[in-house]
Amino acid sequence: MEQESGIEKAFKFGRNINGIGAIALAGVALVIPGPNVVLAGWAGLNAAQAGGFEWLRKRKKKKKGAK
Repeated sequence: MEQESGIEKAFKFGRNINGIGAIALAGVALVIPGPNVVLAGWAGLNAAQAGGFEWLRKRKKKKKGAK
């Protein structure tokens, strides 16, 4: 089993925290009728950031394996 690098841990943390935030904001946007457009947009931004962190993590891992 190989060790994770510090940067990979940071990417995983960023992915996880943004994923949790996206789910929480989407849930609140469904419950509150008023500002749900703003909250839904914010949830979408968090989901996009989580996807970006996962993409960066996989790219870094692929480059590390190519060496």
